[in-house]
Amino acid sequence: MRGANRFFGAIIVVGLVLALEACANGSLDDGGSANVVLATQNSPNIPPIASTPAPDGSGCSFTVTAATATLANLPKSELAKAPFSNIVMENVAMTYEWVNPTGSEVTQDVQPVAGLIPVAGTQSVNFIPIRLDYITADLAGRTAGLILVFNGHTVDGHAVQTAPVSGVSLSINSCLTTTVCGDGLISGGETCDDSNQLSGDGCSSACLIETGYICVGQPSVCSPIIP
Repeated sequence: MRGANRFFGAIIVVGLVLALEACANGSLDDGGSANVVLATQNSPNIPPIASTPAPDGSGCSFTVTAATATLANLPKSELAKAPFSNIVMENVAMTYEWVNPTGSEVTQDVQPVAGLIPVAGTQSVNFIPIRLDYITADLAGRTAGLILVFNGHTVDGHAVQTAPVSGVSLSINSCLTTTVCGDGLISGGETCDDSNQLSGDGCSSACLIETGYICVGQPSVCSPIIP
């Protein structure tokens, strides 16, 4: 009889330990947390930010292309109970570390993410890796290390998020404005540009206004100064 009591007592103890562990890590549907997790399936693909010199040489324009990540909806553990829930995406929190010769600068942003991640499934989602109005001229040619955290909620209202995703970088192409004498555009050290590289017409071969002339417009139209 004592042996039987010990046997049943051991079963009860093991059952209590499993139940307590399951409730503690939220793997069972205990009403306090989701029974699924949001995970990244691969490293997000972030295209470089393209830059183009402005036609008048006054600066640069930038083009931001949407980045892509593949997310998964997985059971929290082997102990998690059905029914499981779809995950509705909300946003991605991004931390940028811009490295420069004098140190580093850390900035942060949150961008919306749309998508529904099905139970036990995956879904590719798009997001903007950086706001266009965040890009300044001094960031051209620089690269930032990124840390991403994707956030969403289950259809029954529990918040879920991925573990921080690191090892991702965002690069902004350099934007070098060039001055070309003879292209009809006044830039750099030019004082005129009449679409040629001939001297003696009021705008010299170096695109400088010649003595005794006045030049206006782009391309420049030059006329002798009448005393």
